[in-house]
Amino acid sequence: MINTAVQDRLDRLRTRFPGCRVVAFADLSTSTVFAASTREKMAQERLDALCDTARTSLCGTLAQSVAQNAFQSSDEPMHALSFDAGSLTCVIRSPASPAEALCCVCDPGTAVAEMIAQGAVVLADLCEEA
Repeated sequence: MINTAVQDRLDRLRTRFPGCRVVAFADLSTSTVFAASTREKMAQERLDALCDTARTSLCGTLAQSVAQNAFQSSDEPMHALSFDAGSLTCVIRSPASPAEALCCVCDPGTAVAEMIAQGAVVLADLCEEA
């Protein structure tokens, strides 16, 4: 059963951004989606695929290579963005609990910087309570 406080936070974050379709709270180490707020009903398989994309975006060999070569950092990235024809996926990793992340799927034109900032606050609260 999903904790209603967690669900409420995800719902509030998603509805704060009119173009946001999905906000999922996930464990990257196990590729598990703990809870999700979606504008339209979404199959569990699609949420699992979103979590896999988030994990690859932040923890995969390409992400680590980019961090090392482009940013001269051995740290794993804290954010990732990916685009396709009709959406933007934004992944925000928790600095306090690096295995946990928010995965957001938005329409083009969504205020990404604001989404990352507000998502980081929500994620910090969620990780603190866990």
